[in-house]
Amino acid sequence: MLSQMEFPGGTSVQAITLVDARTYNLNLSQEGQGTVSVSKSQLKPGENATLTAQAAQGWSFDHWEENGQNLGYYKSSYGNDGNSRSLYQGGL
Repeated sequence: MLSQMEFPGGTSVQAITLVDARTYNLNLSQEGQGTVSVSKSQLKPGENATLTAQAAQGWSFDHWEENGQNLGYYKSSYGNDGNSRSLYQGGL
C-alpha cells in the first residue's frame, strides 16, 4: 500500500506499507495404523496449527517427523512448506 501526502512548498512524503503475503502448506501423512489431522493446512507467518495423531487399536503413537527429521512427541515450528508424518508402532 502506498500513501502520499503533499505539503506547501513542493514537499512530498510517501509511506509504503509492506504486507507479508506468504502462505505455507502443511502436508500430513502417516506410517502405521492410526489417523492424523490438522486444524489448518495453510498457514501465514506467525499462525499456528494443531496436529493430532490418534493410534488405532493395538498400535501406539511413536513420534512426529518433519521433512525426514525425528521431532519426538512434539511438533516444532518452521518457516517454509513442510511435510509432517506421524509414525505408529504396532503389535502392542
